[in-house]
Amino acid sequence: MSASPRFTREEFATRVARVQDELERRGLGAVVATTAEDILWLTGYASFGGYQLQAALLRTEDGEPALWLHEMEAGWATATGVVSEVTGWAHADGDPATQLGGWLARRLPSGVSLGMNLENAPISAGVRDRLASHVAGVELIDASDLIAELRAIKSHAELGRVREAAAFADAGMEAVARRVTPGRSELDFLSAIQVELNTLGSEPPAVPYVVLSGDRSVLGHQPPSGRRLEASDRAIVEVVGVSARYHANVSRTLVTGSTSALFEDLCATVIHVLGRCIDTAGPGVAGAELDALSRSLTARWDRYRRHRVGYGLEASFPPSMTGRLSLSRGDPRVLRPGMVIAFAPYLSCDDQPEGERFAAVFGEAVIITTTGTERLSRIPCAPIRA
Repeated sequence: MSASPRFTREEFATRVARVQDELERRGLGAVVATTAEDILWLTGYASFGGYQLQAALLRTEDGEPALWLHEMEAGWATATGVVSEVTGWAHADGDPATQLGGWLARRLPSGVSLGMNLENAPISAGVRDRLASHVAGVELIDASDLIAELRAIKSHAELGRVREAAAFADAGMEAVARRVTPGRSELDFLSAIQVELNTLGSEPPAVPYVVLSGDRSVLGHQPPSGRRLEASDRAIVEVVGVSARYHANVSRTLVTGSTSALFEDLCATVIHVLGRCIDTAGPGVAGAELDALSRSLTARWDRYRRHRVGYGLEASFPPSMTGRLSLSRGDPRVLRPGMVIAFAPYLSCDDQPEGERFAAVFGEAVIITTTGTERLSRIPCAPIRA
């Protein structure tokens, strides 16, 4: 089979050791990962089949995790995963939660404390109850953050993938910039992005590309349409590059023809926010602090503020590319070297009496270093004009 792990066995051994250290610190005997992202990070197995129940079990005494997943995925998991065993379950054998419970019960001693991600969509309350009934004597502990917090700190090899993803994103934005003319539709830009990134080898992103123009640019997360740019128009575009499921994005605002003073003011404000936040970010800086800084800089346009200033980027599958870290006032986490952050300041003007409606967005991904940040995009931080 033409497939192999995306990283070395030494890389995965380091990840296993980090998880086992955390298990010991928390007093847990094992952890079972159930999200596609945690399983990918721990084992190397990557599939869009994560909407079905699947799990990776790692005990404190194991050298490699064991995988349990639908039988359709077993061949790919064997080819790409760094695991001690792969077990496939079948619909014909009954309730998947019951099967998983039996699989865990055969591998866990009575009385062990088992950490589990209970925030994953397939792990509903009913699934959890059925699991618990089949692992008698095993204490289920919510460890939804255990692997997620560890994988937020990227290794040198992971950061190499992030940089490649950022280069893909830049290439997609450059393909857009070459086509900024009246008459182009949102779908034209989407096609240009997809062709460019597919040609370069970027993988499908966990979220759709954003292409919204004119009045539609204030609508938030909506799919591109057939609307065409007019002679004096605006649009917002976000391109996401993906390498080995590691994501990096870049966002810019497009312009055809003349613009208003209000539009230029909002663009300048967002660009200033982006620069100040990137310059301020670094190890030990709290995400809430960056959000507060951004809000102080956009205070006079507070009625147009629709978004936190940023979020963590991860190796991800649909429906989200974001991690647990949120650069918002309610998140106490601090930045650490090896984290990847997407800054996304955004102002959405939709209340002008003349009917002018537009959004101003300028964002990009950065790596948190030991001294500050490494900017990943080479796209000039300015409106892209026809």
